[in-house]
Amino acid sequence: MTDTITLAAQPNSDLNHAGEIIQSIYKQVFGNRHLMELDINPSLEALFINGDLTVQGFVTALAQSETYKKLFLETNSPYRFVELNFKHLLGRAPNDQAELMGHVRLMNEEGYEAEIASYTYSEEYLSAFG
Repeated sequence: MTDTITLAAQPNSDLNHAGEIIQSIYKQVFGNRHLMELDINPSLEALFINGDLTVQGFVTALAQSETYKKLFLETNSPYRFVELNFKHLLGRAPNDQAELMGHVRLMNEEGYEAEIASYTYSEEYLSAFG
Protein backbone atom coordinates (compact mmCIF):
# COMPACT_ATOMS: atom_id res chain seq x y z
CA MET A 1 0.00 0.00 0.00
CA THR A 2 1.64 3.22 -1.08
CA ASP A 3 -0.23 5.66 1.14
CA THR A 4 0.60 4.13 4.52
CA ILE A 5 1.83 6.38 7.30
CA THR A 6 4.83 5.64 9.53
CA LEU A 7 5.27 8.72 11.73
CA ALA A 8 5.48 8.77 15.53
CA ALA A 9 3.46 11.12 17.72
CA GLN A 10 4.96 14.49 18.49
CA PRO A 11 3.44 17.93 18.78
CA ASN A 12 2.70 19.11 15.25
CA SER A 13 3.58 22.78 14.99
CA ASP A 14 3.13 22.70 11.21
CA LEU A 15 -0.65 22.41 10.96
CA ASN A 16 -0.57 22.01 7.18
CA HIS A 17 1.72 19.00 7.48
CA ALA A 18 -0.38 17.58 10.32
CA GLY A 19 -3.48 18.02 8.16
CA GLU A 20 -1.82 16.09 5.33
CA ILE A 21 -0.94 13.27 7.70
CA ILE A 22 -4.49 13.20 9.08
CA GLN A 23 -5.95 13.01 5.57
CA SER A 24 -3.55 10.17 4.72
CA ILE A 25 -4.62 8.29 7.84
CA TYR A 26 -8.31 8.69 6.96
CA LYS A 27 -7.55 7.43 3.45
CA GLN A 28 -5.60 4.44 4.81
CA VAL A 29 -8.35 3.45 7.26
CA PHE A 30 -11.46 4.27 5.22
CA GLY A 31 -10.09 3.80 1.71
CA ASN A 32 -11.22 6.25 -0.93
CA ARG A 33 -14.68 6.65 0.57
CA HIS A 34 -15.94 10.19 0.80
CA LEU A 35 -16.53 10.87 4.47
CA MET A 36 -19.19 13.32 5.48
CA GLU A 37 -18.36 16.06 7.95
CA LEU A 38 -20.20 14.10 10.66
CA ASP A 39 -17.86 11.13 10.09
CA ILE A 40 -14.70 13.15 10.76
CA ASN A 41 -13.45 12.99 14.34
CA PRO A 42 -12.12 16.41 15.42
CA SER A 43 -11.34 15.30 18.98
CA LEU A 44 -9.04 12.52 17.75
CA GLU A 45 -7.46 14.94 15.28
CA ALA A 46 -6.80 17.42 18.10
CA LEU A 47 -5.17 14.71 20.22
CA PHE A 48 -2.95 13.80 17.29
CA ILE A 49 -2.02 17.41 16.52
CA ASN A 50 -1.16 18.00 20.19
CA GLY A 51 1.08 14.93 20.19
CA ASP A 52 -1.11 13.07 22.68
CA LEU A 53 -1.95 10.35 20.15
CA THR A 54 0.46 8.42 17.93
CA VAL A 55 -0.33 7.51 14.34
CA GLN A 56 -0.87 3.95 15.59
CA GLY A 57 -3.30 5.20 18.24
CA PHE A 58 -5.12 7.39 15.72
CA VAL A 59 -5.46 4.50 13.24
CA THR A 60 -6.73 2.21 16.03
CA ALA A 61 -9.24 4.78 17.28
CA LEU A 62 -10.61 5.43 13.79
CA ALA A 63 -10.93 1.70 13.06
CA GLN A 64 -12.72 1.20 16.39
CA SER A 65 -15.04 4.15 15.74
CA GLU A 66 -18.77 4.00 15.11
CA THR A 67 -18.13 5.31 11.59
CA TYR A 68 -15.84 2.40 10.69
CA LYS A 69 -18.23 -0.05 12.33
CA LYS A 70 -21.19 1.43 10.42
CA LEU A 71 -19.38 1.44 7.07
CA PHE A 72 -17.64 -1.93 7.19
CA LEU A 73 -18.95 -4.22 9.95
CA GLU A 74 -22.67 -3.58 9.67
CA THR A 75 -22.76 -3.77 5.88
CA ASN A 76 -20.63 -6.90 5.36
CA SER A 77 -20.39 -10.51 6.44
CA PRO A 78 -17.85 -11.22 9.20
CA TYR A 79 -15.52 -12.76 6.59
CA ARG A 80 -15.63 -9.72 4.32
CA PHE A 81 -15.21 -7.43 7.33
CA VAL A 82 -12.01 -9.27 8.32
CA GLU A 83 -10.73 -9.08 4.73
CA LEU A 84 -11.32 -5.32 4.76
CA ASN A 85 -9.51 -4.99 8.09
CA PHE A 86 -6.44 -6.65 6.59
CA LYS A 87 -6.59 -4.30 3.63
CA HIS A 88 -7.22 -1.11 5.62
CA LEU A 89 -4.97 -1.78 8.59
CA LEU A 90 -2.12 -3.91 7.22
CA GLY A 91 -2.31 -3.07 3.54
CA ARG A 92 -2.67 -6.67 2.40
CA ALA A 93 -5.15 -9.50 1.97
CA PRO A 94 -5.29 -12.40 4.44
CA ASN A 95 -2.56 -14.93 3.69
CA ASP A 96 -4.90 -17.91 3.76
CA GLN A 97 -8.23 -19.25 4.97
CA ALA A 98 -6.78 -20.17 8.36
CA GLU A 99 -5.67 -16.59 9.01
CA LEU A 100 -9.09 -15.30 7.96
CA MET A 101 -10.89 -17.79 10.19
CA GLY A 102 -8.63 -16.98 13.14
CA HIS A 103 -9.67 -13.34 12.98
CA VAL A 104 -13.36 -14.17 12.58
CA ARG A 105 -13.06 -16.41 15.65
CA LEU A 106 -11.24 -13.65 17.57
CA MET A 107 -14.01 -11.18 16.78
CA ASN A 108 -16.70 -13.66 17.86
CA GLU A 109 -14.93 -14.55 21.11
CA GLU A 110 -13.30 -11.27 22.18
CA GLY A 111 -15.27 -8.63 20.29
CA TYR A 112 -14.91 -5.89 17.73
CA GLU A 113 -12.30 -3.79 19.52
CA ALA A 114 -10.03 -6.79 20.13
CA GLU A 115 -10.28 -7.69 16.45
CA ILE A 116 -9.14 -4.19 15.41
CA ALA A 117 -6.34 -4.05 18.00
CA SER A 118 -5.06 -7.42 16.80
CA TYR A 119 -3.90 -5.66 13.63
CA THR A 120 -2.74 -2.28 14.87
CA TYR A 121 -0.82 -3.68 17.86
CA SER A 122 0.65 -6.65 16.00
CA GLU A 123 4.34 -7.23 15.28
CA GLU A 124 3.51 -7.03 11.56
CA TYR A 125 1.98 -3.55 11.94
CA LEU A 126 4.88 -2.32 14.05
CA SER A 127 7.51 -3.63 11.64
CA ALA A 128 5.67 -2.29 8.58
CA PHE A 129 4.58 1.11 9.90
CA GLY A 130 6.81 1.79 12.89
